[in-house]
This record gives sequence, structure tokens and C-alpha cells, in this order.
Amino acid sequence: MLTKKDMNKLSGLLYLLSISQNSSKRKASDSLNTSMDTVNKYIGELEDELGFKLLASNGRGSQITPQAQEILPFAGTLKSILREMEFVAASNSHVTGLVRVGVEDCITTLPFTQKVMEFFGLYPGLRLQTETCSDMSALIAQDVDLVLSCQPPNNSELMICQSKEVQCGLFASQNYIAQFGMPYDKDDLLNNHRFCEHVNYVKYINGWRDLRKGIKHVVYLSNSIHTVKIMIEAGAGIGLLTLNWKNENLVNIASIMADTDAKLSYPVYLIGHRNKINLPRVKAVIELVKQMMTNS
Repeated sequence: MLTKKDMNKLSGLLYLLSISQNSSKRKASDSLNTSMDTVNKYIGELEDELGFKLLASNGRGSQITPQAQEILPFAGTLKSILREMEFVAASNSHVTGLVRVGVEDCITTLPFTQKVMEFFGLYPGLRLQTETCSDMSALIAQDVDLVLSCQPPNNSELMICQSKEVQCGLFASQNYIAQFGMPYDKDDLLNNHRFCEHVNYVKYINGWRDLRKGIKHVVYLSNSIHTVKIMIEAGAGIGLLTLNWKNENLVNIASIMADTDAKLSYPVYLIGHRNKINLPRVKAVIELVKQMMTNS
């Protein structure tokens, strides 16, 4: 943890750098718009902490001692850090405005909670808006800035900025398992258990079409993945969710799925317009989503 003494030492180091550049304490104090007393105070305190002299008078001004020359590079590093901070602040000040991201309903499981606190702290002038639709073409027609889709682009004006294969699994609530038991094999799973399903599972999830043929009891069907998840958590039945949606209330039927040939997954593509991806506001959101896709 930084202390007041640490802060004073950093100040003394920067004063030392200014004296070195000006070859005079007087000129350094003038350039920093501060008093000689202040310069002397911080240099004196730093000398006391380090245990050696930093300056020697040569009759024409202040000369940096050999020991002080050894620590001057640290002062240069501090100055470089300050300039980098100024550069970041100047760059981020241009990242403003609204970025609209179209999201196919099938992939609204993308964890938008990751890193967004730091993101909006870094770009306070940026606003993010997501719009959900069941079809990528409809999203493109709405002129969104970016699209998250299960389908690759089929338009030369669009390009893939990032892609990821999202792994899925079958889940049931703790209450459902307590009442109906864990399926003991694939036949028991498909013939004797209740299922909750999204209407587009067959369309976009690899491996689901073949497994779906054997399911006997679909008790809930919806075009919203969020309501499917709510019904699974409420105990209505077993359902397919992405692995990153697992929580303490959900049991992964992983042992049963290991006995099947189904490798349940779906692709996610982050798609941008070629004439928009280099806009600062869009570029910032692309980097955020790429991080979330990589870490999810």
C-alpha cells in the first residue's frame, strides 16, 4: 500500500529530474512554477530516505551526484508513464457516441457482464445498445454497427472480426433431479424425461437435430432462450444451455451426454461492416466483445 512517504519520494524523484534537465534548482523551480523552498524540501527528504547526497554545488548551479545519476532513469520512467496516461486520456476522449449491436436470440448467452465495468470507466462517453432478433438479415437491415450471429456473413461488405465455437450441455434443476431422479442412460433420458426447448435449437445447434428425434416429451417451447432457462431452473424439465450458464441450481447431465454421439455446440461470429469497424467507438466495442468471446 502506498504511503505519504512514498508519494513524497516520487515527488522528490521528479524534482530531481527537472533539476538535471535545467542544471539549476532555481531554473527547475521556475519551470515547475513552484518555490525553491518546495524543491529543497522534497530533495532533502529524498536524500534522507536514500542516505546519500543527490546534488552538489559547482558554483554555477547544482550538479547531479554520481549516485543520483543511477536513480535518474527511474524518474524518466515515471515521466514516460505520465505521458502514456495523457495519451490514453486523449485517445479515449474521442471514443464517444452510440454503438448498436444486433444479437441473434440464439446467442444472447454471451456474458456481457465481463469487463464492462472497466470498459465504461475507460470510455465514459460511449453508449452500448443491443437489439435482439431471430435472423441476422433482419439485424443487418436495421443498420446496426455490429452483429453477433450463428451464421457467417454472405455479404462482401461484412467481415468476421472474431469467431468462437460455444459448447452446450443438458441441464436440469436440483428440484427436478430430486423429484424425477438423474437419467441413468440415453434411452431413459429421451423416453422418460421432460424437456424444455428453444424453437431454433434444430436450426443452429450442431448435434441437436439427431438427438431431438428421440425426445418423447417436450413440455415447454419458446423463441426466447432466457425463458427456456427460467423454465429449466423452475423445474419444468431438462434443457439445453451453454456451459457458461451453469449455476448452483443447475445440474449438468454430463455423464449421460458422454454416452451419446452428440457434440452439442454452435458457432458465434462477431460481424462488422467494413466501412465501420475502424471507427473509434466501434473499434472499442469490438475489442470488448472479442475479450468476452475469448474468456467465456
